Amino acid sequence: MTFPRPYIIGKSPFSLPVYDLVVSSTENNFSLDTKAAAAGYSSGAAQFNITVNSGVVVGSTSTTFGMNIEAQAAGSIVTLINNGTINGKGGSSNGGTGGDALKISHATSLTNNGLIFGGGGGGGNGGSASCVGTCCGTRGTGSGGTGGAGRGNSAAAGGSGGGSASGSSCYNDGEGCASYGSFSVSGGSGGDGGAAGTAGSSGSSGGGSCAHGSVSSGSGNSGGGAGNWANGYSLLTILTAGTVAGGTTG
Repeated sequence: MTFPRPYIIGKSPFSLPVYDLVVSSTENNFSLDTKAAAAGYSSGAAQFNITVNSGVVVGSTSTTFGMNIEAQAAGSIVTLINNGTINGKGGSSNGGTGGDALKISHATSLTNNGLIFGGGGGGGNGGSASCVGTCCGTRGTGSGGTGGAGRGNSAAAGGSGGGSASGSSCYNDGEGCASYGSFSVSGGSGGDGGAAGTAGSSGSSGGGSCAHGSVSSGSGNSGGGAGNWANGYSLLTILTAGTVAGGTTG
């Protein structure tokens, strides 16, 4: 009679070499390939056990991934236990798209006891506004406010208010544009950056008043989309879902 081979601490079934990769302090742009090489791995099938400790944040300094689990040799086993936070970078102001938290290119079992979220989208810039006199042309412009950055490694910034302009505008009274009226225009506020795994808000339109002329106002720009919490989702086997925010792809 044949009995199953027992599991031995430090060895996986079929005697794969085991690499325990513990993330014990906050860092950006984790790469399995880089960490495994630093632990002495060179080639061939192996078991990689990744653990993110409680209170630790694995983030990103760009809209690439917070954690990248690259493709490994055939027969390799990858496990990920997240007790902290894994997130993508927040989108830039004026509608930048948030980055993905996880990029999975090898079958991975996930135990998520913490939080995984895609970066929030950046808020859209506000629209401008100008007073356009019927005789003297454009007399002032209020620029739109800047959209806030999306939630990433730190809290999202709200959009700033739009600029303003005021003064006199002329109109054609038949006397060579001799009469004036006042105007006051303001650009729209920038949109708020998106929270974890959510899109940024659009900026608001400019507006105001313009005596003897018309207000030409622009619409605010759209907010950016959120990043995915998992890119390569079909390769994940989820043992514990935990808290996630954002979409999935792949």
